[in-house]
Amino acid sequence: MATHTLSDLRMGLDRSVEHEARHEGHNAVSRYIPVERMTAEDDREALELLRDAFGGEGPGWFALPVAPADHWQWKVHDFPGDAWWERIEHEGRVAGMIVARWWPWLVRGELVPRRDGVDLGFHPSLQGVGFQGARYRLLRARRAELMATPFTLGVGSHPTAAHLATVHHDRPVANELRTMLRVLDPAQMVRRQAAAPPAGGARTMVNLRARRSRLPRPAFLRRARWELLHRRASLLQRPRGLPRLRPTWSIRTIGAFDARTDAFCEQASEAFDLIQYRDRRYLNWRYLDPRGGPFVVSVAEEGGELLGYAATAMAGHQAKLADVLTLPGRDDVARTLVSDAVRQAREAGKSSIRAWLPEHHPAMPALREHAFFPVRAPGILTYNDETPDGALAFLDEPRASVHFMLGDTDAI
Repeated sequence: MATHTLSDLRMGLDRSVEHEARHEGHNAVSRYIPVERMTAEDDREALELLRDAFGGEGPGWFALPVAPADHWQWKVHDFPGDAWWERIEHEGRVAGMIVARWWPWLVRGELVPRRDGVDLGFHPSLQGVGFQGARYRLLRARRAELMATPFTLGVGSHPTAAHLATVHHDRPVANELRTMLRVLDPAQMVRRQAAAPPAGGARTMVNLRARRSRLPRPAFLRRARWELLHRRASLLQRPRGLPRLRPTWSIRTIGAFDARTDAFCEQASEAFDLIQYRDRRYLNWRYLDPRGGPFVVSVAEEGGELLGYAATAMAGHQAKLADVLTLPGRDDVARTLVSDAVRQAREAGKSSIRAWLPEHHPAMPALREHAFFPVRAPGILTYNDETPDGALAFLDEPRASVHFMLGDTDAI
């Protein structure tokens, strides 16, 4: 078994030079600042900009039971990889920003750094005027310097992802990402949806046009739809094969990943051609630092061996199954972890529990057996491969073994 280490992996931009990019058609300039060089004033400006960019309410994480400044510290300054702040200046003020973070992924066992952009926000003066498209084209033109990654992998809303696929040559991952939902309380779902503000998301020209074209459904139709879908999924929920024996492993909730975690992650990752690198430090930062939001993490154990874990986000009325990972071939363990996540969501009074998962994933049967059903996907998983040998060509295969869930994104 190969040992994966981060010590020799270069991530992020070149710190020996200053990086900036001028957006001539919009009279704007991007300056790239390592997050360790950000000042308290920079942090304050970033939070104020995000609040303005999302209609005065800020992005979704402003509603977490965590102070925005504390969540920002966790997300940006305490991120275990490398992170840079892109500060976009327009007409003498900070009018846009994004935090670019680098963390490795395992591509058929090889560590490859991936750049991920989080908390993209523009002042209203730069929204809906084509600035994001111009910025994206400039990034691609100076990819080696400003992106510093041999591949991109991301989820865009359906209209944006389709637009980028045609204009910027991003390709859809053939093993399609599914949004799976388990309804727990249809009436509460409808009440919450009626009381919720309009969906946020990137305020690009493509997204704004798509949002205006949607027509709301009456509440009684929405409730009937949820009840019908849940009833159908429940009827289809049938154990297959011989009767199952009582599990010989136990499930418990933890407050920290322990010393067994690194070896477990290395072995579990071998089942996938593409999976984000995990270790004890990363998982404790991602799921068990309270500044990241409320998560419940359960592990499956037998005879002192770690067989798998599941992380569930508990903010809001809907729980999100952020991550479920087991040792190769342990679909039986995945079933018990999914069952435990559903139980915890129900006991917490959630209206539903949602998950993202590629269609052909070892845990998909566990979701379907627990009455999860696919709903209209909010996003398409796309990639752009610029590795010298086309190392990600396997993503064009519908059954490519890919692990990608909500916890691999900044969506929760």
